[in-house]
Amino acid sequence: MSDKIISDVNGLEPGALVELFELDTTTGRPLIASKTITGATKANPVVITSVAHGFSNGDRVTISGVSGMVQLNGNTYTVAEVEENTFELFETNGEDYSTYSTPHTGTVTKPENLILRWHSGKNENLHDIVWKGDVYTSFPVEADGFEWSGKGSIPRPTLTVANITSYLTGILGTYEDLIGSKVTRKRTFAKYLDAYCYVEGESLGGVCSGETGGEPFSSNQSDCLNSAINGGAGSWVAYDADSCASDSGTWYSNEAADDTADFANEIWYIDRKSTETRTHVEFELTAAYDVAGVKLPARSVVANLCPWVYKGTECGYSGTNMFDLDNEATTNASEDVCAKNFTACEKRFPQGTEMPFGGFPGVTQL
Repeated sequence: MSDKIISDVNGLEPGALVELFELDTTTGRPLIASKTITGATKANPVVITSVAHGFSNGDRVTISGVSGMVQLNGNTYTVAEVEENTFELFETNGEDYSTYSTPHTGTVTKPENLILRWHSGKNENLHDIVWKGDVYTSFPVEADGFEWSGKGSIPRPTLTVANITSYLTGILGTYEDLIGSKVTRKRTFAKYLDAYCYVEGESLGGVCSGETGGEPFSSNQSDCLNSAINGGAGSWVAYDADSCASDSGTWYSNEAADDTADFANEIWYIDRKSTETRTHVEFELTAAYDVAGVKLPARSVVANLCPWVYKGTECGYSGTNMFDLDNEATTNASEDVCAKNFTACEKRFPQGTEMPFGGFPGVTQL
């Protein structure tokens, strides 16, 4: 079976193998990070001052740490009317907000939340594909080189994506050629794809509500439920015939739909951009364990040294007993320091309980 994806402009037959690609830029390295806010107006709309912010009209940004005009904190806004050092918060009326306090500053951040889903073709109804609640846009994409030879070498697949409208060029500029971004290859058969509602020219598997990120995440189930993307997970309700009709949509049922009938996902990472032209962009992919500079194991194997932060997540110690660097009991909290050895762990955790010691005491016996 060929691993090259062929665009099917006539729609998929029920027995066709469907290959889907999800490109997650949240694992990459976006150029625009947090920027400092130095001013905010009590106006309609609110105008933010942030020197050389680098944002563009339509960007989604979150604001935190603002003093005085605290109503801005913790929310997501759309950037509008961009100037070099200022921008508006689209449709945000700040006339009744508290006054921005100076010299205190806040932070404006462009969320690292771009996730792209593609399939090179359409379903049997000539619509975008819906799989496990997520919409895969019909987009010219081609993939090669996933075959494992059995000779010890790890495949280095290529992913080629159309760039006729320079759609990818802008993304590449913002996300440093997408280096490090995760690519998930998903495969199933056309007959198992989701039933869906076709509303105003879109294929939708359900409706998301309550997520703090807002659009564009409400179109996809996995994004709706992902708090790392939204800042707060939403609630997802799948469409059925009745709810689709109430939204003035057309319901496309599929009695054979089965979101468990798929091959295991393949996880790859973009290692480099090998080609960029006005017609296409080609990426070279690599396996997670075939990335230059990565060592296994990821941390050094040391017999009697614990790398965990004392009372941190991995350590987990929350007791009241305190010991100093010599593992002697103390009642002085300022002397409560972990010696980072096995004895220090024994002192703090009762006998018979599992100790979270992060070292490797067994290596002394090898």
